[in-house]
Amino acid sequence: MISLRHPLPSLLLLALPSLASAQGLVQLRLDGATADRGTRVELEVGALVEKNRPRQIVVELFVGPGTTGGELGALLARRLSRAGFEVLSPEVYPHARSLFIERALFLRIRVGGGLTAVVTTCEGPPSAVRIIPPGRSDVPATVKISAGTFSLHTRDIGVAEIEVPIAPTDASPQISENLHKAATEAKWMADRPAGDSFRVYKMLDGSLILGCSVQVQSSAEWRLEVELPRQE
Repeated sequence: MISLRHPLPSLLLLALPSLASAQGLVQLRLDGATADRGTRVELEVGALVEKNRPRQIVVELFVGPGTTGGELGALLARRLSRAGFEVLSPEVYPHARSLFIERALFLRIRVGGGLTAVVTTCEGPPSAVRIIPPGRSDVPATVKISAGTFSLHTRDIGVAEIEVPIAPTDASPQISENLHKAATEAKWMADRPAGDSFRVYKMLDGSLILGCSVQVQSSAEWRLEVELPRQE
């Protein structure tokens, strides 16, 4: 764990007891650029919209050669906004863009061909993470999970990370098992909500998890699915 050793601000301390009920903000960051043959992109988002009604959007695209994460992010932000989602997408870099989606229930994305995606739950840990292979492929991948942590004893804010290699032949249940094993060895408290999914909910030393970033590093089109806890 990388400890930053800064006292937690008083406003965040006041919010800690309600972390579970405050869940809902998710960040999708897109980066990179497609190769000379383009690539397929899949995005599914579920969130609460006006009057707390659940809504889902499915976007399936083929984007051309040289398409950047910034361009794709701008398009997806526009589609989500038109569909009634609360989304903020500041334009910063031409090759990268973040989408912050409020009151999210889940986010599922498949990219590849030079594009990368990082999904971050900004207000607590996810309720489930699932990795789905691209189908016929001989390209391996690496799953990287970073967790922001807060120690109730020392008030230190830290970052803990695990990286797990994935073989091209690994199916979702095997990936889930490998993630659980790596998390346990790193002294994370984790379990498998289903046979093909994984989650981390606390650190073994009692530290809280403030948020998690998940990414699949590969040139192949692996699918990443992140579920958020439902609000009561």
